[in-house]
Amino acid sequence: IEEALRAENATKPIKEKIQVHKFRTTSQPRYSVFGLVKVEDLIALHKKHGRALYEKNIRYFIGAGRRGVNSAIRDTLLNAPQNFMHLNNGITLVGTHVEAKSRVRGSKLSKNIEVLGLSVVNGAQTISSAAQFLEQNPEADISSAQVLVTIINTGNDDFHKQVTKARN
Repeated sequence: IEEALRAENATKPIKEKIQVHKFRTTSQPRYSVFGLVKVEDLIALHKKHGRALYEKNIRYFIGAGRRGVNSAIRDTLLNAPQNFMHLNNGITLVGTHVEAKSRVRGSKLSKNIEVLGLSVVNGAQTISSAAQFLEQNPEADISSAQVLVTIINTGNDDFHKQVTKARN
């Protein structure tokens, strides 16, 4: 019964290219990418894929309250988007296959990272709150808002479960 329910509610694997700026990689023990991603790019992924983007996330989205973390995210985007990366813990993405592809035009330190089986395992609250903020404030200029990102190639095994648990 459990397998049937999981199959019925399963989402198709997401395949996306993500622009990572000031990127670095490591290959041992697993290929991983570290760098900065524009908050606008993460909001676009959120709008495009919805809940499927958070398939492997155990907490998904806590909610957009008036205080605490969600309020701080909105306040930073409204008043100091250039400080976003300094005031946020960062985002963790996993994928079954992660590969650095082409350079981003005009930048030696930026690459398009292709991720198959993309899932946000830590940072759903940040992305969802930012998306909600931009929806409520479409005139806001958040083009300078960036966030630290870690993209981990978890392969086809269950390593993503360890990453999700450890990073939450």
